[in-house]
Amino acid sequence: MSRRISALRNTLARVGTDRPAARPARPAGSAGAFAGLPAGAVFSLLFGLFVGAFVVLAPAAPALAADQMLDLAVADAKASRHASALLDVPFYMAGEKHPAVAQKLGSWPTNQRTNAFGKAKTDACYRVFISAIKVLQQRAQREGGHAVIDIESNTKDQSLKSATQFRCAAGAAVANVALTGTVVKLAGK
Repeated sequence: MSRRISALRNTLARVGTDRPAARPARPAGSAGAFAGLPAGAVFSLLFGLFVGAFVVLAPAAPALAADQMLDLAVADAKASRHASALLDVPFYMAGEKHPAVAQKLGSWPTNQRTNAFGKAKTDACYRVFISAIKVLQQRAQREGGHAVIDIESNTKDQSLKSATQFRCAAGAAVANVALTGTVVKLAGK
């Protein structure tokens, strides 16, 4: 490091000044937004703008990133425009009455997300709930089951066991629903 400094000092001494040579002038018409300003002033200006923007926007970042936990009605999701995507496999929330079970085939989780940017939070939540239910219905079909029972929400490690509601984490850009359901064969089928 000291060799480099010595070499620089020797070069400056040969030129006869303590300052490096000035940069060549720019051709006419090529002056940028910071033409005529010393490089240090440009750096200070840009750095100040960056720090200022950070100070103004940083407090808003947690508000934009924070998810709002919503407990919504299953009946409203079933009545939404997204419900047409459901399969012909019955599903029952935890605590909801269902036909007699002949055999339990296993429990499976699903964790679904959908784009919520520019959408109403409830609509995005209905959409992602229907998507999660459809995944459980597809699992029931693959396993040879007749229904999915005891469906409970466990979104962002916040559990909800309800016969009438599900939990959705709705943010500015993404809506998330995590469900766990048990695939069963029903008696008499």
